[in-house]
Amino acid sequence: MPFDLSASVVSDALASTLCTWARVVWGDVLGAPAGLDDGEAATAFLADRVETIRHRPDGGALVDEVCAAVEAARDQVHEPGDSSASALLGLCPECGQALYGRETVREAQCRRDGCDGVVDAAEWRYDALQRLEAAVLPAVDAARAASVLLGVDISAARVRQWRRRGRLDPVDPAADRPSSLPNSAPADRASPSGSSNG
Repeated sequence: MPFDLSASVVSDALASTLCTWARVVWGDVLGAPAGLDDGEAATAFLADRVETIRHRPDGGALVDEVCAAVEAARDQVHEPGDSSASALLGLCPECGQALYGRETVREAQCRRDGCDGVVDAAEWRYDALQRLEAAVLPAVDAARAASVLLGVDISAARVRQWRRRGRLDPVDPAADRPSSLPNSAPADRASPSGSSNG
């Protein structure tokens, strides 16, 4: 089974930071209850004492250290540019829960209690792209949807550029939306023309 040593180090550092600060807030680093040795228990203990922490002279240091440890953990899980980071694999066909995992996963099983739904990631992505192709969206929404489905960062400016170059068909923005929305420039709304070239 693969093991990421750096993730383990970051996880231990986060738990240690939480437990140490929980013991400091308790008031007796050596005599604190045994339950504060658990990261989850320490988190709950600190969360219940936010007002106390706010008035402590070392409260700022506590917040800074805990935030830094949490940020390090997030960076470890979602390292920028990491192709193995979590991607949307689909929606559970049973309960509608979004399922995430590595892009290489073929099938994802829902982990919600009482649900045994399984989604075929490639099939779901294909169906979603087909629905996206028929959609009429503002450039910002089209870029966001394509980025999620394709796993590539696509900006609204890129979508507008594709429209100017004829890779997307412009549509009349007044014809496809409720009158309560503000007008947008025709260049800002586009429908895919069927061309799959990037």
